[in-house]
Amino acid sequence: MKKYSILSCFTLITLSVFGQNESKLIIDASPDQTNLNPLIRVRSFFGADLLSITSGNPSTTFMGNRAGEDNTTGSANTGCGYVSLGNIKTGSNNTGVGAYALANNPDGNQNTAVGSGAITQTNLSSVNTSVGYSAGYLRNFGWNNVLVGANTDADQNDLFNIIAVGQGTLLTSSSTARFGNSATVSYGGWADWTKISDGRFKRNVKSNVPGLALILNLRPVTYQLDLSQIKSILHENRGTARSEDLEEAINDKEKIVQSGFIAQEVEKVATQIHYDFSAVDTPQNESDYYGLRYAEFVVPLIKSVQELNQALNSQNLKLKNEREALYKKLERLERLLGVIN
Repeated sequence: MKKYSILSCFTLITLSVFGQNESKLIIDASPDQTNLNPLIRVRSFFGADLLSITSGNPSTTFMGNRAGEDNTTGSANTGCGYVSLGNIKTGSNNTGVGAYALANNPDGNQNTAVGSGAITQTNLSSVNTSVGYSAGYLRNFGWNNVLVGANTDADQNDLFNIIAVGQGTLLTSSSTARFGNSATVSYGGWADWTKISDGRFKRNVKSNVPGLALILNLRPVTYQLDLSQIKSILHENRGTARSEDLEEAINDKEKIVQSGFIAQEVEKVATQIHYDFSAVDTPQNESDYYGLRYAEFVVPLIKSVQELNQALNSQNLKLKNEREALYKKLERLERLLGVIN
């Protein structure tokens, strides 16, 4: 094996050739090497930076022009792409893949951003996961958020504990999950959705669910969704023009005649009978909207059946007693008339 050493003003480069199972190119950084002056920098013919590789913490890897350029004490960070993790300083355990991915979060930890522009504006926040082109690009998110799909986002800053899955899926309040977008017409699987209902985790249990008092005052309706209004109010897909395929899907869905209730009307009926009905998903802020959890209507419906059954049993018992009393009167009358001995 032959070795050739080239001494430059910045570092000692050792080239190893003809060897087996040995490094062929070793570049040793100088003690004062910084991410602003990457260990390796590739430029175009005109001098524009194309690629850089930094030499910070051994657990940290940055590849791409200006990737991780502000990193100081952060460790276990990985940035790949133009300006990915560009503003990271003390934050650790972050991963950004794609141009501008997680570009402005200096002190956050345990964030993962995959996709060009993924959670670019979020700073000082941790435990966020964003996958997809421009996923979470517009907003400065809080903690514990999951966004999967191109252009998934929120309509305001500081939301936390949200899940958005789809294309252009938009969240309007914290601790909520949304799947698909307004063009989605079906969700499915091979089993029903299971809601945690273990008695060990329930307190203040009361048998105060109304039945007929609620059900008889509801107004079942048929309707068609105005998806253009939804897009206008929610700025779905950030107000960009719909593709031809998406526009066709929206038009098809607007033609579907659906059955259900008006959430505001259900809320009014429940309020009138002093019932805090969890089936009504009320807005959490000015830009949020009403929704209904139709599965929870099963509970007052069961109560209604129980009330009807109780009324039926009571009526049957009353009729039985009246019939027996009538038979006794008839028997006495027959005795008086000598019809029977």
